Amino acid sequence: MTRFAIACLWGGVIAGLLGSLSYTPMHPLLRIWGLTLQTLRPLHLAAGVGWVYLGGIAVVAHHWSRASTADDRRNRAVGFFLATWLLGAVVVGVCLAGHVYGGRQFFFISAPSSVLFWMGWVVLAWTYVRARPVSAGPTPVYQWMWMTSLGLFTYAFVETHVFVLPYFRSHPLRDMAVEWKSYGTLVGSFNLLVYGGLAYLGDQLKPGGYARSRSAFALFFVGVLNSFTNYGHHTYHLPQAEIVKWVSFVVSMTEIVILAKVVLDVAGWMRRLRSGKAMDGVSLLLCFTAAWTLLSLTLSIAISIPPLNALIHGTLVVAGHAMGSMLGIDTMALLAVLGWLQIQGRGPGARVPRWAIFTLNAGVLVVWFTLLRVGVLDSFQRWNQGTLPSSSLWPGWFGWAFLGGGVLVAVGVVGLTWSWVLGGLATGSSAHDA
Repeated sequence: MTRFAIACLWGGVIAGLLGSLSYTPMHPLLRIWGLTLQTLRPLHLAAGVGWVYLGGIAVVAHHWSRASTADDRRNRAVGFFLATWLLGAVVVGVCLAGHVYGGRQFFFISAPSSVLFWMGWVVLAWTYVRARPVSAGPTPVYQWMWMTSLGLFTYAFVETHVFVLPYFRSHPLRDMAVEWKSYGTLVGSFNLLVYGGLAYLGDQLKPGGYARSRSAFALFFVGVLNSFTNYGHHTYHLPQAEIVKWVSFVVSMTEIVILAKVVLDVAGWMRRLRSGKAMDGVSLLLCFTAAWTLLSLTLSIAISIPPLNALIHGTLVVAGHAMGSMLGIDTMALLAVLGWLQIQGRGPGARVPRWAIFTLNAGVLVVWFTLLRVGVLDSFQRWNQGTLPSSSLWPGWFGWAFLGGGVLVAVGVVGLTWSWVLGGLATGSSAHDA
């Protein structure tokens, strides 16, 4: 499972790196290689989302394998899940190679791949709920997060395909509203997988602590609530009921509670850094996760404020927010948890190289700042002239900065995970590779 997730991560990074060539004078190379941004972008997105889901499920499988309820049902469910998702990935690759596109922005490449992904997920979700690990005392928050994630994906993945129905094809505004609503819930589902993994790691490092605290469940509630409503900042411009927009805005502002918690976490990490104590790789990844959460959450709250939303929505600021969240929060957090599992499963030979962590974060920072810089410039033009500029008018440095950041991200990712893949192949499957 872990190696399959890492393969998706590598694939997403490579597709993104190639796609960044489209914004430089080197873009004719893509035509020579038979590649276009129309093919690379959905491949980049699909692989990135696959990495987060598979990495999160790898952590769930590790916990599941250690529980007394582990049996043949678990092994069959995990095996079926992997088989269907692997076959679905092959279908996605074949479709994109044949220039067959789904015509949607996210989460849809072809009907056969969608059916495979949903079938594998439902079997895994049903089996986990029926035979989930039983903990001594109150159920820890990470189990609630994982079960909620399994349910959210099961429902929202179906909802994101309602565009195939004649009603939604003939009502494009309603289609757009439902599309973004389903996307918000799907993002909530993989966020809960990741946050559950972080809570699980915390419970392993300090049993009986945060994973059963009131604050953990309060933040869990806020996260679930936002998964259903905060999609609205993508649909403020649609002629829908004002109550929908107000609910979305008010609930989005509740993320200030999470922001306050993150500020405290970052302050704690900064005190530890100033103390001069050396950090291991996992701790360093958790430190960067907290820092990126602070940055991304602040930007998310800003995007949810209607006047600012009117200026920046549709610009690269939103792309910067998405990439900052996927790379800075979800990827850093998953690498921290999976890195810890690698160390536990492989012994002292496994490691999380610090140089790769700094390289990866430098790359994410370059990509994030580049997107925000150009997006803000476009917002000023919208304010002054009422329209957004064509991408052909973006600054000449944009493509090179974007490509340079992508190279740093690629080097950091490969440097972090290369030894994990080699170690897994050398020692065979372990519990968390189920």
